[in-house]
Amino acid sequence: MAEEWRVSLVIDGGGSTVKRSRYRHLLRARLGDDVAVSAGRLHLFMYAGSAKAADEAGQVARAVLEEHGQFAKVRVECWDVSAGEWRDPDEPAEHEDSPEPGRLETTAIAFIKGAGQALARGDLA
Repeated sequence: MAEEWRVSLVIDGGGSTVKRSRYRHLLRARLGDDVAVSAGRLHLFMYAGSAKAADEAGQVARAVLEEHGQFAKVRVECWDVSAGEWRDPDEPAEHEDSPEPGRLETTAIAFIKGAGQALARGDLA
């Protein structure tokens, strides 16, 4: 996948392992092969290839749980390759707050420093 998106569900009341497994099977049946579904100790996870698919999976999950009298906290996250972690797509990544200089900026700085050193040595006339 070019992009990776995850929907994290925490079922109110925790839900037993049996219930999480049951919901996992129900969600797999409703969502098909485009969205992967897994169950952790405390969460159900759905993985999608786009923000739209993740949002739709979250809506389907809410509906399935509500049909069974359950509610869940739903969180959509995207994979941040550079940080190596899942993050809220609406919040800036830490590396976006203080971006490192790009290749062009780094090259320009090196050129200016080199020219300054050459001028100081008298290499440039």
